[in-house]
Amino acid sequence: MSAPEPQRPFGEYQYEIYGAGLGGHAPELPIAPAAWEERFRASVPAQAYDYIAGGAGSDDTMRANL
Repeated sequence: MSAPEPQRPFGEYQYEIYGAGLGGHAPELPIAPAAWEERFRASVPAQAYDYIAGGAGSDDTMRANL
């Protein structure tokens, strides 16, 4: 059994996306937050989406973000 490949630093992904864009290639994943939300909504059960979109509990974070 071979050892798993080490994970590269997360910040390197931004350079990969930027470099691909310079070459005329759009990223596979959406970049706009509204597009993330829509993809999430389409990929999880309605109850899961409602829980997260509704503040995931006490709504403290939702109020703080306003």
